[in-house]
Amino acid sequence: MSSNAFAGLGSRLYIQQLSPASAPATKPISAISKAAPGVVTANAHGLLDGMLVTISGVTGMNDINGTYYVINAATNSFSLMTLDGVPVNTSSFIAYAGGGMVAPVAYLPVPEARSLHFADAASPEIDVTTMVSTSKEYLLGLQDAGEFSFEMNYVPFDAATVELRQAKADALVRALRIDFHDGSTFACRAFVKSVPFQTDYQTAVTGSATLKITGVTLWLP
Repeated sequence: MSSNAFAGLGSRLYIQQLSPASAPATKPISAISKAAPGVVTANAHGLLDGMLVTISGVTGMNDINGTYYVINAATNSFSLMTLDGVPVNTSSFIAYAGGGMVAPVAYLPVPEARSLHFADAASPEIDVTTMVSTSKEYLLGLQDAGEFSFEMNYVPFDAATVELRQAKADALVRALRIDFHDGSTFACRAFVKSVPFQTDYQTAVTGSATLKITGVTLWLP
């Protein structure tokens, strides 16, 4: 049996640019089905799985207005996943009456990234042992998605490096996406904790970034 393993070479890392000079183009929505998951029709939308988008201006099916991840992207349609990682089931929503726009966040490529690291975190143990317990008893607390970090060639005025420093300064969450060579996508939202750099007299200036993930992480095929 052959392995399905794949190398990291060719993977692409992207970070959300919070205040781009020009916002990505929005696309008009022409239909939304009542299904599990619901299917949004927007011709030539150009979206990819794992992208963060905002749906606004939909009438009738007002409940669908909000911010989501894109899943099942095709040329003229896509479905939605909540920030909690749940596909959006529109079966019980009021029927789509018209209107609506889909607006993706602006993503910057991080071309100088050299290696990627995902450090999962252990869920906290909650001790619920009582006086009549016969052994220690526990519940697991909320899931902690952990941290994401990467090493990079440190180019001070590369757009992604500037955004990383800005994200550390403003302490606002950014969307991240990794498109892997096998076609799968990893997506999450995170805060930038640190962006150090280092060098010496005979090496290139290198740096790294450490980000604390908030909410769930998504793996999309």
